[in-house]
Amino acid sequence: MDALYSVQCELVLKHGDPELENKVNYLDSETKNRLLGYIYERRNKFGFEKKEEFKFYILKEERQLDHFPAPKETLQGHTYYTYDEITCGKKIITRETDKSYS
Repeated sequence: MDALYSVQCELVLKHGDPELENKVNYLDSETKNRLLGYIYERRNKFGFEKKEEFKFYILKEERQLDHFPAPKETLQGHTYYTYDEITCGKKIITRETDKSYS
């Protein structure tokens, strides 16, 4: 990991909606351009699955992690770490579920 992000906004949009640009006009211009750029590039290069609506997250970088923490093994799926574990400075971090609380 090299940074921690927070979710600023969650949007559900139809990628083929002709009114797409108007529906995101309330976003600041940088965020709007980044979001629309992503949607248009994905549409042109990879396409979207058949479903019409997609969820998009607008993120804000909260903190750089100069020590690049990582789990000791490759994990399948999602997992949870505490903020303190990720930011304590250790290169190898422990999942919350692997900690012993005896």
